[in-house]
Amino acid sequence: MTEERKQVQLGTVRPIHPEPLLSRFWPAFVAYVADLVEAGDLDCRFGFQTRCGNAGGCDPEALSRAVRQRLGRFGWPIAHSSSLRPREILDVVEFFFGCVSLPTWDICAFCEQRHIVGGDDLLAQENYTRAINQLFSRFAQRFALRDGKVRDHSGARAFEEPIGWPRVERGIEEIHSRLGQAETEEQFQAIGLLCREVVVSVAQVVYDAQRHSSGDVGPPSVTDAKGMLDGYIEAELTGGPNEGVRRHAKATLSLANDLQHHRTANYRQAALCAEATISVVNLMAIISGRRDRASHPVV
Repeated sequence: MTEERKQVQLGTVRPIHPEPLLSRFWPAFVAYVADLVEAGDLDCRFGFQTRCGNAGGCDPEALSRAVRQRLGRFGWPIAHSSSLRPREILDVVEFFFGCVSLPTWDICAFCEQRHIVGGDDLLAQENYTRAINQLFSRFAQRFALRDGKVRDHSGARAFEEPIGWPRVERGIEEIHSRLGQAETEEQFQAIGLLCREVVVSVAQVVYDAQRHSSGDVGPPSVTDAKGMLDGYIEAELTGGPNEGVRRHAKATLSLANDLQHHRTANYRQAALCAEATISVVNLMAIISGRRDRASHPVV
């Protein structure tokens, strides 16, 4: 383990990136949900059918099917959680927000079993939100649950909504995941390569050879991300009022490009590269109109 990582663990240096969700948050979350299931604190959708046809306690099969429908894979409990992506973990957190309840029980005079006859969903959701946010805080996560949605409150990202560039967004999720797990020089270098692929993907999405290429030189190659984005910035941010924005966008792009080509990589360089890359993505999304309030179709 590097000296830099040792310092982070000892608490002498504040970590640039929180630990992966799978590291400690996920096991604690699974244990919390197990307590909810055991107590029967889920709404009647997940209650097994008693002899008289009313809802009884929690039906594990019904819950498992609902999780599979939400994620498109797995069930509950999730057997192979190591392959979960960060977004899937947060989807599960949001899913259970809509499932919790504080049911009112009664003994049926006909079948003599407990039935769910009512419940307080709002109080259950308040309790769930408080418990999840305590887990986020305890395990140094940058998230918060508000109104049933997980928000990023780290300040590292200015936007909560997806951009609409699926390949780019998957790449950013992978950067976050690998940055939290990397230990060796080769693993940090791999993050730089992944950052480069993300910037190339952004460039290929926004660049239009007819609109953004210079008349003096031909269009850049399909892998020349810096050439494509330089042309894009020059064409889309014309005029004196945009001079400062052009400088900022090009400086951020140059930083990301330089850091991606470092041969001696460590945690700090990888983290800087990741932040510069995400800044490039957000800048291009703003310039292209993807961050406007109006919705845009997915490319």
